[in-house]
Amino acid sequence: ATELANASLVNEVWTTVDENFLPARNANGFDRDAWAALKERSDASPPKTKGEAALDDPYSRFVDPTDFAPLLKYDISGVGVNVAEDAEDPTKIRVLGLVLDSSAARAGIERGDEIVAVDGESVRGKSAFQARHTGPHTTAFAGAFPEGEEREVTLRRASSATNPVTARMESGDVGYIRLKEFNALAEPKVAEAVNELRGKGATSFVLDLRDNPGGLVQAGVEIARLFLPPDVNVAYTEGRVVAGGVKGDTDPLAVLVNGRSASASEILTGALKDNCRATVAGSRTYGKGLIQSVYELSDGSGLVLTVGKYVTPSLEDLDRVGIAPNFGMFPGFAKANETLSHCEVPTRR
Repeated sequence: ATELANASLVNEVWTTVDENFLPARNANGFDRDAWAALKERSDASPPKTKGEAALDDPYSRFVDPTDFAPLLKYDISGVGVNVAEDAEDPTKIRVLGLVLDSSAARAGIERGDEIVAVDGESVRGKSAFQARHTGPHTTAFAGAFPEGEEREVTLRRASSATNPVTARMESGDVGYIRLKEFNALAEPKVAEAVNELRGKGATSFVLDLRDNPGGLVQAGVEIARLFLPPDVNVAYTEGRVVAGGVKGDTDPLAVLVNGRSASASEILTGALKDNCRATVAGSRTYGKGLIQSVYELSDGSGLVLTVGKYVTPSLEDLDRVGIAPNFGMFPGFAKANETLSHCEVPTRR
């Protein structure tokens, strides 16, 4: 029985890697024959050590069941469903994975199902992140299932994410916002902080991303949209990521970073700097230009896989390089605004 369970798990891991791992999808530096041979050799034994070595990627790894629970704070749906745009039809949202024993799993939602609407509102044409529900208690999902049936299920939301934002007024009219990580609450809490500080008299803002290691890449994109005008480039992955159709905040903005600002922190910083929206102060960022996604396996363990790569709006590759700040120390908004006056937005591609 143990050998059969291990063989099933190996097959699940193999399929997940083959379909989602970035080098596998791009056929770049990934030996499919070697990976297939590893699968055959591992069918009767746990794949963890040999599998990680075969991927040769410092960010892709297995996660034991006991270590998987903390990753639930990155479940932006709050109901245990991981969704993504359909590869063949990006206007459709499909279930990429499920958290075991979650509201979604108990309701019979399965991987591959299409999410048609949330709380009666169609999600057709929306991004996976925009399709999330933001209400506090329950959400109604309407789904199109493989057999063609459409049905609605009501799911109770339960997110383990904690508020990653602290905010205060500084130096009269400066609003200070510290963002500790990019979890499922990052974007709404930053927006809330901006509004509250503006209500207290803030006319300029400092966004502190020092020691922020990242988290949800899409949260970084959504926060960039809070500060950028419509239809400007936020980043490039396999295509152009734009700021969306809502006019962003235009108050003076500075971003603080250091060598431990990484991943989603760098997406946000690069978007604001390259679009001449903010000056950056501190030290060069970490340099992590790869995107990871989390997949739960049938035994409660998980896979963290590199699934994408991004560059800044000016097409700078951040990986292992990072973002250089404008200033070592923030010089004040007068000097910062002077610097921005000489900034040129990269040509849209």
